[in-house]
Amino acid sequence: MKRNSYAVSSYFLVPLVIAFVGVVAFAATAAESRALAGASGTALALIAALRLIGSLGPLRLEARVHPSSERLFPGDILAVEAEIENRKFLPVWLGAVLNLPAAFAAPAGPGRSPAPSHTTLGPFKTRAATWEYQALARGAFTLGPLVLETSDPLNLYRRETFVPYDGRIIVYPRVHPLEGSPLPFLEYFGIHPAKGIIEDPAWYEGTRDYSGNRPARNIHWKASARLDSLQEKIFAPTSHQKVFIFFSGRGYASGQDPKGFERALEAAASLAWAFSQGGADVGLATDRACPGAFPFLPLGRGPEHLGKLLEILARSTVDEGSSLADLASPAGLKGASILVVAKYADELSARFFALPSARRDRVLFVFQSTRGIDGTYPALSFSDLFKGVQLEALAGEDGP
Repeated sequence: MKRNSYAVSSYFLVPLVIAFVGVVAFAATAAESRALAGASGTALALIAALRLIGSLGPLRLEARVHPSSERLFPGDILAVEAEIENRKFLPVWLGAVLNLPAAFAAPAGPGRSPAPSHTTLGPFKTRAATWEYQALARGAFTLGPLVLETSDPLNLYRRETFVPYDGRIIVYPRVHPLEGSPLPFLEYFGIHPAKGIIEDPAWYEGTRDYSGNRPARNIHWKASARLDSLQEKIFAPTSHQKVFIFFSGRGYASGQDPKGFERALEAAASLAWAFSQGGADVGLATDRACPGAFPFLPLGRGPEHLGKLLEILARSTVDEGSSLADLASPAGLKGASILVVAKYADELSARFFALPSARRDRVLFVFQSTRGIDGTYPALSFSDLFKGVQLEALAGEDGP
């Protein structure tokens, strides 16, 4: 446990008491008053013992922090357990306080109060305390530190010990159901025109043991050599959905519309969730800075892949990051349909609109507002997307 301890008791009261008792003891000795000298000497010894106990409080005191989860959605409850162990023969009088960012708050309701802050921990004893907090906003947050305050029995001499927690708590953007939206999203992009079990050789999914009834060109020779048995490549069928999301935050770069930026992130997260739940492969690229994460995620599927995508959105800031054109090349999209989430139509939108009509039909724009958008743009507003969902109205957004 990393410690950074310092005395937090009054720098004036205790020294003044010691000085006063010392003067009384000296005067009593000079006056040959044995009773007063004995009493003052006893008081000095008691104060010294209390200071010693207080200074030994953090010694061999271990603490461990265990959050109930490191991945949450806004509104979820985060339970944090602190296990404190006293590994010495002296008891400890201590208090514990857990520091959390403003994005977390103690939830209201019975049984939701924070853990007791002060307790007595006997020699070689262990005690656990639990705090509960509700996630209020998305982002990547540092948990702690846990502050342990040890003292003597009279609370005259106190010391603080900081217990850091190296992990991060990720709060994903809020995901809204899209059942009430005007377009059937899971069919809009369409599955690829080909039906049946025809495989797409551009979409490699993995390997399996060679069955012997497929062309030899499907053999994965490197995998076969590594596993010492013939392996054949597995490809996704052409009817498999692939959707790539471009999140453009250029319209929010000034930071004047924080609610709109959060709503845009929620739109991207909700779309990714809806397609992923439908079994589609989903990818993401964003031009915003994402501290601790790479702003590009290739096409993929499954709960773990969706979690990575939502984490990129959770870590996104309004600051400018990499160019979308530099992040995703057409070859990397592997024939996927494209979703563009942005505040309004800009150069990026125009670039997609300049695509050949065969590819342009597989692009859908989701803007904060579609007011003034040319009808030739296949576009929705956030209010269209979240139709039927109770949301706060945003400035510049189409009606409720």
